[in-house]
Amino acid sequence: MAGVDVALAPTIPAQCSPRLLEGLRDLAVAHDVRLHTHLAESQPQADAARATYGRSVTGVLADAGLLGSGLTAAHAVWVDGDDLALLADAGAVLVTVPGSNLRLGSGVADVRAMLAAGLTVGVGTDGANSADAYDQLDAARLTALLCRATRHPASPMTWT
Repeated sequence: MAGVDVALAPTIPAQCSPRLLEGLRDLAVAHDVRLHTHLAESQPQADAARATYGRSVTGVLADAGLLGSGLTAAHAVWVDGDDLALLADAGAVLVTVPGSNLRLGSGVADVRAMLAAGLTVGVGTDGANSADAYDQLDAARLTALLCRATRHPASPMTWT
């Protein structure tokens, strides 16, 4: 079917065993499919990974060999500069989901830092139950507004 791709999707990697993550990696490589996950969407998720594995969720993915150009990671609210560098070096794609993050109170992704790190960043809507709508234009509007509200001095977001 044109325009539809299959992806493996471990929703919250910190809740997956290393064996499961490695198995998903092997399956993705064997069948040439992407991996999609929610990455450090909330602070409790990020904290759980550090408590369980002694490193960030991004580091857990790196250990399992899941970082690469076939990875799409949604949210990435609770990542730091080291995480962004790992993701950028791997060629991963991030997707900011501002409506969902605002509705759930999980924080605001630093899209400017993502772009500055050299990452490709998409804008998503998540499910209607956590973002109120599938309105892509509204998600883009929220992304642009939040980029101005979370950095000083405020400046317009540029899109390429």
